[in-house]
Amino acid sequence: MVQLPPPSTNTRSWSAAIASYSSRIRSRKASGSSVPRIAPSTNVGE
Repeated sequence: MVQLPPPSTNTRSWSAAIASYSSRIRSRKASGSSVPRIAPSTNVGE
């Protein structure tokens, strides 16, 4: 189970980080098919 940070002030930033991370993984999986990458220079070396 993933534990949320106790302070409520960090919940917004934590959820935002998870959202951006999940969207990054989703776009990375999509880029593996026929979807062109927007910024290929940032993905060099990964």
